Amino acid sequence: MSRPSEVFILGEDANKRQQDFIRKYLTKRGFNHRQIRDLPCPVGETAGITFVLSNYAKQVHNLRAATASKGLIVAIDADEETVVKRKEQLDEKLKAAGEAARGEEPIAIVVPRRNIETWIWFLDGNKVDESTDYKRTSVRDNYDMADAKRAFADFVVSGRSPFEDCPPSLEDARVELLRIPHS
Repeated sequence: MSRPSEVFILGEDANKRQQDFIRKYLTKRGFNHRQIRDLPCPVGETAGITFVLSNYAKQVHNLRAATASKGLIVAIDADEETVVKRKEQLDEKLKAAGEAARGEEPIAIVVPRRNIETWIWFLDGNKVDESTDYKRTSVRDNYDMADAKRAFADFVVSGRSPFEDCPPSLEDARVELLRIPHS
């Protein structure tokens, strides 16, 4: 599989935290900013999860129909569900749209559990569990994520074993992101 000429990020975050993490990883992998395209949730128009679920099949169709090599990274919080359940919901959307299931193509599904703030808090050196909502307790809107984004990109690129007490959804994201060919 060849390296995509563009990678699209379909994310639910209006504040773009998920997209910022993925963007940091992609630039570390050699993609430049012009090769990374956000497909952000319109602010205030719909719930983020609804936006991603309703646009996923269309974006997969567009990727498959493209003449140039493209990649798609979907970022959707697990919230109170599991990572597996969110992926099943996306699979159901493909099936309902008459699209084939995701195969070996460059489509990665990143599902922070409970939300991206769990990863931010963990990557900043704190113990976490995946049922606590760190968005409401620890990571506020003005929280500086620079170190956490760098740690995330380094973790995915490194190929190292997971950190001690690594949230399972973070390890799953690393495996998923490696589906996108890189330089």
